[in-house]
Amino acid sequence: MCFSSEASFTAAAVLVPAGAWALQACRSRRRTDLLSLALCPWLFGVQQALEGFVWLGLKAPLEAPWTDHAAVGFLFFAHGFWPAWIPWCALQAARPRRPEVVPLLRFVFALGLVLGLWLWLPLALDGARVVPEILGGSISYHTRLLADGLLSRELGVSSYSLVVLVPLLLCGSQRLAWYALALLVSVVVSWIAFTQTFTSVWCFLAAVLALLIPWVAAEPLQTPGPAPGADALGI
Repeated sequence: MCFSSEASFTAAAVLVPAGAWALQACRSRRRTDLLSLALCPWLFGVQQALEGFVWLGLKAPLEAPWTDHAAVGFLFFAHGFWPAWIPWCALQAARPRRPEVVPLLRFVFALGLVLGLWLWLPLALDGARVVPEILGGSISYHTRLLADGLLSRELGVSSYSLVVLVPLLLCGSQRLAWYALALLVSVVVSWIAFTQTFTSVWCFLAAVLALLIPWVAAEPLQTPGPAPGADALGI
């Protein structure tokens, strides 16, 4: 699989109407619980546009002084934003469906927020920690993270994936669960086939899968009903 600035900018352009469609689906069905999720196509679009600028900069470094800034901006989403935002989306979706898991999702959201700051803040404070490189038709973001030497890369990817994907499986939405499983497949494929460029490839595939979000947002809301026999007991 070969990626390029054209692929990134095209993905960004396609995600704009997908985000509008998702927001319209939420508004027409009064699905305020999915509004945060409906913003994801647009946010993925911004991330892909930033990687498009990274591509341009790597191919013409003398003409593109913005490369390092674009790379740090791309990693803001990859390392800093998604670990907190996706659990937040799941938390909002779970409130009317599975209120019993809300405390757990609050904890995961807080964990994702701390994880995101831990991963990205050093890169924001010292851009020299990020060195993007075109490798095998994709971009490899060579980074110096605080986790280096403490966690293996496999454990780091697994922990990140759990923080992002498990909340989507807990919030009680069948379509969100299918979306989470699709993301899981993208993780496995990206890791097996593109280990050295995992971050770039997975984010691209996740952006493509964000096209499913309008379908998720159109799911009818089924709130928990009363327990069997509740009416007879006058509850």
